[in-house]
Amino acid sequence: MVLYEAGFRQVRVRHHGELARIEVPPSDLPRFFSDGINVLITSRLKAIGFRHVTLDLQGYRSGSLNEGLSAAIASAGTPGMSARRVLPVVNVS
Repeated sequence: MVLYEAGFRQVRVRHHGELARIEVPPSDLPRFFSDGINVLITSRLKAIGFRHVTLDLQGYRSGSLNEGLSAAIASAGTPGMSARRVLPVVNVS
């Protein structure tokens, strides 16, 4: 993949429909914008069908996909919270 070819060894691309969200370690964020790497990566990801390409400014972190879910569960179960979140139940069968 183009990110590996550009020297990023710890990287993840999340697929959100037409959007690709790139995660690299925070220490690699500045390098992402050096030497036109961001332009190359964007063009390659768009060439395979992504309409939008984004870079997660918090960087690569283990378990980041579950952060929103964990926060929703925590606030829903906290007594005295005025705004409770309710997670939808989706039947996929």
